[in-house]
Amino acid sequence: ILRGYVLREELRDYPAHLHIDILPEGQGRGMGRKLMEAFMTTLRKKNIPALHLEVGLSNSGAIAFYRRMGFSTIAEYEKSLALGIKL
Repeated sequence: ILRGYVLREELRDYPAHLHIDILPEGQGRGMGRKLMEAFMTTLRKKNIPALHLEVGLSNSGAIAFYRRMGFSTIAEYEKSLALGIKL
């Protein structure tokens, strides 16, 4: 079985992809921030230049969190945003 996805052109400069889900009872306790900081530290050590993620437009809490982490909008799609950060 082959699993994967096609990288959209606008994401080409952001080669690393992040998918993170924190259960509601774990949100607001610093878990997401710690996981993301550890992941970004590892990417920097491996000379990965940038990171992207996709988040639903209706997920305002996550969007605010990612913006606080330094992510900015790369593209807006019908139901989601692509956010990225240069490392």
